[in-house]
Amino acid sequence: MKKIWMTLLALTLATAVIGCSSNNNEDSKKNTSSNQENTVTNEENSTENQEPVEEEPVDEEPVIEGNVHSTEDGKAEVTLPDDWNLVEQKQNALSTLEAANMRDEKYIMVISEAKTDIGGELDLATYADLITQQMTAVAQNSEQSDVADMTIDGHPAVQFNLNGTVQGVDIGYLITIIETDRDFHQVVSWSTGSNYGNHEEEFKNIASSFVALDYDESTVPADEDYTLETVDKNGIVMSIPDTWQENEFLSPEADLQYQSKNGYLIVLKEPKADFGDGFELEDYYGLIEANFAGLDMVNNEETTINGNKAIKFDLNGEVEGVKLGYVVAIIEGQDHFYQALTWTMASTFDAQKPLFDEIINSFEESN
Repeated sequence: MKKIWMTLLALTLATAVIGCSSNNNEDSKKNTSSNQENTVTNEENSTENQEPVEEEPVDEEPVIEGNVHSTEDGKAEVTLPDDWNLVEQKQNALSTLEAANMRDEKYIMVISEAKTDIGGELDLATYADLITQQMTAVAQNSEQSDVADMTIDGHPAVQFNLNGTVQGVDIGYLITIIETDRDFHQVVSWSTGSNYGNHEEEFKNIASSFVALDYDESTVPADEDYTLETVDKNGIVMSIPDTWQENEFLSPEADLQYQSKNGYLIVLKEPKADFGDGFELEDYYGLIEANFAGLDMVNNEETTINGNKAIKFDLNGEVEGVKLGYVVAIIEGQDHFYQALTWTMASTFDAQKPLFDEIINSFEESN
């Protein structure tokens, strides 16, 4: 039986497939990414008659000229050289800024995660370890450099590079993670393995240009300005915003899976033939209910969704230290049972719930 997918693989840890274009403009290289780097210099203070003084990392004035770009959520800005362009059709729904120099195969993204969405006391080092674990799980034959502690824009930060093979392509990443009072920020830049060494210094200079901005929580948007489009895949028909992207990494067992920067959807189906005679929706719900242990269930109701019997409810609580909110429906079709899950961070759940309800309520089986 398929287990309900309760972890936020791609939400908290920025592991998503990112496209690299070759010089002949073929979309032949897609890569998993998350993060970037920053450089700082240390001043040595020692004399012949003085004991060496342990050096502290200091901010480096960004050694870069170009254009300042703010992230979509208004939380940060970075300076990009003139030969970089913002990417309008982003490859990673989680990122709030993506840019590239396609000719030279140079790429960057910024992802910010609110601390209020992370349960417990997660410090910078632990957060960086989680990012590293996710990346090394996806990148084959990965090698990571030592982690350098530094200060960027007056905030503690860590930086390292990671090399590996993703979908048959050798990639070099420069990863910088900055901790501010309210957020962890991932600044990730990368290139193909053969070109990475030529671009590393530029990647570091871009990372060092990072500036955290003061922002109002109410201005961080939920999904908006979208049009619902009908998706028909694997016998499942649902209305999904055109701003959402398919993401095959959310669950290895999902029959349908999409995401935006503030929302996620997976649908899993199982043949009724795998269960005993007379096995009904309530029995199926009883089997998977244990997967919700530790989460608060509200708004539980028996209903119908486009003629299909369903049990629909909301969930909230912590999953692997992350505060989440879900809208879930367990649905009985003609020959299958379905689990349809939408979720987001707790801080954006109230804003996203009307959309989640609309997506769930659009469920149909295809003919």
